[in-house]
Formats: sequence, structure tokens, C-alpha cells
Amino acid sequence: MGRTRMQAALSIRVTDRLRSWRGPLAAQAHRLDAARAGVERLQLGGAVGTRHGFGDQGQAIANAMATRLSLSAPDHAWHSDRGGVVHYAACIAGLSGVLGKVGQDIALMAQ
Repeated sequence: MGRTRMQAALSIRVTDRLRSWRGPLAAQAHRLDAARAGVERLQLGGAVGTRHGFGDQGQAIANAMATRLSLSAPDHAWHSDRGGVVHYAACIAGLSGVLGKVGQDIALMAQ
């Protein structure tokens, strides 16, 4: 039985309910994948965060390390730029919301 505001409503099949969950879950998975590049970055700044200690080889060293570690290599040390991490956390919060809706629906269907 389907429910609207805790009241009995029209019948709904489990497959219909699963289909309504699948779209938002897939969208959040896509957002997480897209946000990974913002957090999977090499952090190489040297002693003071400027790469000056590496001379003119700073970016070459960063590129080589990033390739070896399967990370992206930003053109500067990013330790003070938390935007990618914040965006990824927001995507995880969105995923939590989607999963919370699924859990709420399951609890209501169990009544």
C-alpha cells in the first residue's frame, strides 16, 4: 500500500518504489565521481608551500609524483584551497539525504 502523509493511498509496486530511488542515487554517484578530481590532487609545496626549494623543477617533480600516485597535479600547492574537499563533502551530504529518503520510505512501507 502506498501512503500520502501517513494515510493509506493508492497501491504501489515495489518495482515502482525502487525506480523512484534509482535516479537520485545514480545522480549522486555521478556527482561524487565528478568531484573526485577536486580531492584526489597531489599536495607538494616544499618547505614553505611555494615549491621554490625545487628550483625550476618543481612542476616536473609534481607531475612525476602525481602520475605515479594516480593523482592530478595542480600547478601550485593547494593546502590553503579547501574548495574541492568542501564540494566533495557537499556531495556526500547529498548522498546521505538520498539514502535517508530511501530509509524513510522503507520504514513507512513496513507499517
